[in-house]
Amino acid sequence: MSSGDALRQVNDAAHEVLIRGMSSALKIDESPFRKLFKAFGADPKKFLGVAWILAVCDLKQSGSIEAIDEFSLTLAGTTLRVTLVGRRHRRYTNVDPYEIRVQGELEL
Repeated sequence: MSSGDALRQVNDAAHEVLIRGMSSALKIDESPFRKLFKAFGADPKKFLGVAWILAVCDLKQSGSIEAIDEFSLTLAGTTLRVTLVGRRHRRYTNVDPYEIRVQGELEL
């Protein structure tokens, strides 16, 4: 293995830890929204309610986010629009917690 490959593996592992967390109760491997849409897509209101609750639970249990300031899911046909503003857990008293902002669309 070359030193470039070893460095790439270390960087990939560090990136994964930053995204997933190291000792979280839940590991998130993929978005649940497409599977939920297959199950509940015929009833958009029910889909959005279930998707919102599951997303909040997954974000909290995975340790990805501690506080959610804004979170909305809207459906336009088969396109899910997501807006999320929240904060990670505060690690140090003299440093503000990292803020997470996500705004995007997912084709279901």
